Amino acid sequence: MSSADNDDIDSEDFEMSTSIETSLLLNSASGMDERNVKYTPSEDNVAVNGTSTNSDGDISEEAKTSGFLYVLSFFAAIGGFLFGYDTGVVSGAMLLLKKQFNLTSLWEEIIVSATILFAAIFALVGGFLNDYFGRKFTTVCASFVFTGGAVLLGFAQNIAMLVIGRSILGIGIGLASMTVPIYIAECAPPQMRGRLVTLNNLFITGGQFIASVVDGGFSYDKVNGWRFPPKGTLCYHFHGCAAELDWGDRRLTSSSIGNQFILVKMYQNRAVRKAVFVGCGLQLFQQLSGINTVMYYSATIVKMTGVRDESTAIWISAGTAGVNFVFTLVGLWLVERIGRRPLILGSLFGVFLSLVLLAVGFQLIAFNSPPVSVHTDYNSTSPCFSHNWCEACIEDKNCGYCYTEVGKSAVNGSCLPTTSSDTSQALIGPCNNTFLPSETIWAHGYCPTTYSWMGILGLVLYLMFFAPGMGPMPWTINSEIYPLWARSAGSSLATATNWTFNLVVSMSFLTLTETLTKYGTYWLFVGIVFLGLIFMFITVPETKGKRLEEVEELFEDPWCTRCSGESGEITVKEG
Repeated sequence: MSSADNDDIDSEDFEMSTSIETSLLLNSASGMDERNVKYTPSEDNVAVNGTSTNSDGDISEEAKTSGFLYVLSFFAAIGGFLFGYDTGVVSGAMLLLKKQFNLTSLWEEIIVSATILFAAIFALVGGFLNDYFGRKFTTVCASFVFTGGAVLLGFAQNIAMLVIGRSILGIGIGLASMTVPIYIAECAPPQMRGRLVTLNNLFITGGQFIASVVDGGFSYDKVNGWRFPPKGTLCYHFHGCAAELDWGDRRLTSSSIGNQFILVKMYQNRAVRKAVFVGCGLQLFQQLSGINTVMYYSATIVKMTGVRDESTAIWISAGTAGVNFVFTLVGLWLVERIGRRPLILGSLFGVFLSLVLLAVGFQLIAFNSPPVSVHTDYNSTSPCFSHNWCEACIEDKNCGYCYTEVGKSAVNGSCLPTTSSDTSQALIGPCNNTFLPSETIWAHGYCPTTYSWMGILGLVLYLMFFAPGMGPMPWTINSEIYPLWARSAGSSLATATNWTFNLVVSMSFLTLTETLTKYGTYWLFVGIVFLGLIFMFITVPETKGKRLEEVEELFEDPWCTRCSGESGEITVKEG
């Protein structure tokens, strides 16, 4: 079969699926016949046959349809809430798990990364499930899996149970993160699509915020506090999905992929091939900008800046998650006003500046590290006694810094040995006791510093810039840029890319901070984000106000010539 024949088949499939989508969309709003619809980007209204929907009857009709779509998106986005909750809860819980199970850095990375590995695998599996069983079936399956993993984690007795429980959660996260955005996008009209898909990200950040608050509340129970957060999973999601997802699911399984293997067909189609390149690139740079090192290890990062108390670190981490949630609302407000492209470019530039601040902050902390002034070796051969600065001391996992606090200064500092099984005290010396005098401080994993504010400010600014654009826009754009016949496969490839590089970053973060130093790791992220800015400026089109079938045409043009797409008149014809 020739390439031209393939294009004819694609065109016929596309026209058929377009007519199905258009017909159902028109039928969902009774009384709407063949008409011209004009969307004005500066106003959130639609003109039908030259008549504004500001008339009382049309307002009622539009409000009824819009209200239904918001309810539909709300129930679908609960999958996003569970996704956010189960990825966010590990941040604070990890500080408690580390002591409870005597975790090394490697085991910390394995527990965090097991979820991500299975999310990447099942994002690909989700493409198959979506094509053959539909969006509703896949979303409900994900909610069952979430609950099973949460229950297992709540009763975990050893490291193996932790890893298995986190892996099960990863299955649910992979399915939900791939399915929910395209489900919402396919249900939404052009003028509401960006806002409704961003609603899913709002639920993700909301889940992360609730998880961090729960972490903070249970952090005072040092033994079993980590067990309770996962049991808060929203089991009623089953009923919500079953009740509300039926409307869209009737038309979402109508994809016609023919007899040809779908990935081969996608590769042969120039526009789809370019769309997959852009979609996967967006997800890649979202992860390589370091967001999930901030979310998964935020409490650990706060401790690295010099905050001593674990509960305080967890609550500060909860505050940063709250910033992430609040500024996702900004993205919800801006996405249909300024468009996807300006939002994501502005967001990534802000992330670039924030990472520079974090890198400089950690560099100042390292270069102004307090000295080791007490060199008593207690007749020990430990390498800890060879260190001359706090920063060098804490980089050795078998050492900690013991000092006396006088005002805001650290004096009489010594580097003392400890054990991986109990890092709460030194093996010898003045800090060889869990209960120390108020002026004597044992610091394991951090150094006292007056530059803590720079690290915390950097985290907050990072999330303020990341949340409105780089957080939701890769998901929003990926839900729009593929034709119906390739949408499940294209979205699953992009989602798998997201989770694969999420895995790479989370598995390597603690190791990178030990190898490149903390500030070196953030300078690495700065360089990657700069490359991401160049990539997005060249390749990302504007999709605001365009119907899903119109977006595909954007990728027929050469790079850069279509990067300033504008919303114009949209014609919707029945049949």
